[in-house]
Amino acid sequence: MSDDPTATLAGLLLLTGTAAVSRWRFGALADRYGTGPFRWPLVIVTTVGLTLTAWAVATPGTTEPVPLLAGMALVWVSYGGLQNLTLVDSFAAVDNRSSGIASAVWNVGFDAGTGVGALLVGYLATGASFSVALMATAALSLATLPLAFTGRRGTGPCRPAG
Repeated sequence: MSDDPTATLAGLLLLTGTAAVSRWRFGALADRYGTGPFRWPLVIVTTVGLTLTAWAVATPGTTEPVPLLAGMALVWVSYGGLQNLTLVDSFAAVDNRSSGIASAVWNVGFDAGTGVGALLVGYLATGASFSVALMATAALSLATLPLAFTGRRGTGPCRPAG
C-alpha cells in the first residue's frame, strides 16, 4: 500500500497505540455520557480517515507520509472508540443474565466483520488499487451513519445495577 517503510512502520505503531487509548478514553466517556453522542462522530472520523489514507496512497510509488499517518490515526481512533461503544451498547441491550450471550454475539460479529472486511479490501486492492479499496471502505462506513443515530437502551450514561 505504501512505498515508504518508515511511514508504514509509524502507521502500524499508531494502530496499536491510538486504538488502545481510544478504547480506554471512549469507555470513560460512555460511562459518563452514554454511547449515543459519540457513535455518529466516530463514523464520520472513520470516513475522513479512510479518505485521507486513500489520498495518501493514490499515486503508485509516491506515498504522502503526513496524510497517511493522519488518516491512519483517525481510522484507529474511531476503530478503538467504536469497538468500545458498540460493546457497551450490546451489554445494555440485554439483562445481566444474558451478558455472556451478548458478549459472544458481539465478538463473533466484530471478528467476522473485521475478517470479511479485510478480505474484501484485499480483493479490491488487488483488482484495482489500495486507494480504490479504501474509498470503497469509506463509502461503506458512511453508509452506516444512520445506524449510529438509532437509539436503544444503551445510549444513556452507564449506571450501576441495583
